[in-house]
Amino acid sequence: AHFSADIAVENIISVIRGGEATHLYDGKVFCFIETGRSQATYISFNYTNPPVPPPPTTTVHWMKLSYNRLYWLTAKGIL
Repeated sequence: AHFSADIAVENIISVIRGGEATHLYDGKVFCFIETGRSQATYISFNYTNPPVPPPPTTTVHWMKLSYNRLYWLTAKGIL
């Protein structure tokens, strides 16, 4: 939903201005994947580029944990 929101906004603005909704969502996705033993990896892909996850690491695990905490701070406007 995060990546498609920009496309939706562009299409809404275009329609309000009398144009057409011509912007297309490319299927972009980013997702952390916990793999166990305090390790994680991620995938990033779209409709034309298939997912190729890198090997799991402890660093990505901690990045995921940090992201989970920081997300709600930004969503609430605190950060």
